Amino acid sequence: MGPLGVAGVARIDRETQEVTTVPPPEGVTGAYAGVSIDAMPWFVGPDGMFAVDPATSEVFGTVPLHGGSPRNVVVTDEAAWVMGERPGTLERVSLDRLATGP
Repeated sequence: MGPLGVAGVARIDRETQEVTTVPPPEGVTGAYAGVSIDAMPWFVGPDGMFAVDPATSEVFGTVPLHGGSPRNVVVTDEAAWVMGERPGTLERVSLDRLATGP
């Protein structure tokens, strides 16, 4: 488990309302979980955001972040929203910057 007892990213299928948990990849430390809605699961950690292939749990994309240590992320079909450790810190990351996945 990661910080705060995090065990993975909750991935929600908007059509079926099914919720699955995607675990952080082995060897990745300091990852905070988030929520993925109809999108690939992304984790945030001290080095930025990273995408995880839910079938293999391997990292396939990374994006550096600004504005302090990230604490949580929500990913929609349009963008990722990252909350920082300082109150009121929120960063929008366009999906154009994110890897498309395997």
